[in-house]
Parts: sequence; structure tokens; C-alpha cells
Amino acid sequence: MKKNKIISLVTVIGLFLLTLPAKAEKTLDNPLGKDRGLLDLYGDITKALVGFTGVLAFMFFIIGGITLLTSAGNPEKVKKGQQMLVWAVIGIIVVFSSYIIIRVVLETVIGAAGV
Repeated sequence: MKKNKIISLVTVIGLFLLTLPAKAEKTLDNPLGKDRGLLDLYGDITKALVGFTGVLAFMFFIIGGITLLTSAGNPEKVKKGQQMLVWAVIGIIVVFSSYIIIRVVLETVIGAAGV
């Protein structure tokens, strides 16, 4: 019974606080900045992802090169190292070409010059 009274009291207080008049002069500021929009945020996220992918590709270049250099003539390790290098290059080509396509589409169709 005591639990129901506490729940009822909290509900009444909550409803009372919801009905209090809010000050109309308060506005919500744009957290992205004064002149920044959603497309600018999208551009920043895209640039960060491309940078992260570049770091990953560089790591795979290093790992593939080390694998290739330490293979000591073992054909399996040589093949593995070569495949790592080839796939790192293909990954970089795909990521940067997709970035270029996205940037061109946003700049021409939508008109987001800041992307």
C-alpha cells in the first residue's frame, strides 16, 4: 500500500511540473555551430572515415610488407603478403573513389560547397 502512495505522489508531482509554464524566450542553440548544417556534419564524418581507412590501409601495407619480407622463400607466406598488399591497394582505390563520388554529388546536386 505504501508503494502505491509513493508512485501516486511521484506521478502527481511530475504532472504538476509538466503543466508549469515554460519561458518562451529560451531557444535551443545549434550544437554544430552557427552556420553549420547537417551536410557539414556528414562531410566531417566522411572525412574522418576516409582518414581512418587510410590508416588501416597503411597498417595492412606494413603487415603485408613484413609478411613478404619474412617469408624466407615460403610460397604460402609470399602469396599471403602479396595478397595483403593487393587488397590494401584495392581498398584504398574503392574508398577514395567513393569519397570523390560522394563529394561531387553533394557539391553539384545539393550545393554543399563545404563538404
